[in-house]
Amino acid sequence: MRELADALGLERFANVGESGGGPHALVLAYALGDRLTLNLVLAGMGPAHEAWVRDGMKPMNRVIFGAAQRAPWLLRPMMAAMGRAVRDDKRYAKFVEQQLKVSPPPDRGCSAGTEICCAPVRLALFGRERAVPCRSCG
Repeated sequence: MRELADALGLERFANVGESGGGPHALVLAYALGDRLTLNLVLAGMGPAHEAWVRDGMKPMNRVIFGAAQRAPWLLRPMMAAMGRAVRDDKRYAKFVEQQLKVSPPPDRGCSAGTEICCAPVRLALFGRERAVPCRSCG
């Protein structure tokens, strides 16, 4: 992150880690705390090797964590399949709909009636040139 911030010319910056990104946000605060204006952990998860941490997770997330622990080589094809699922607007809408169906009730409730922007997902999977929001996101 230090090299990325330097390359972008960011002397100070904010960071948010959500869910599995929570531990990364904590490490960033430890390593680069003097450069952070804000470091926020949203719904940070605990140690993934503990069964109680995975209780209530969406089935797909449990499968991904299981693969990461037992067969990390499976992650590449799994992420490629996820990438194909969000490649275009129609597939992305279907993917989000499927994920919300298996999400815990609080997640479904806070997402009701809102559009979920695909730009961050596309940025992570495809890079900057494909990180444009879909039509429903603006």
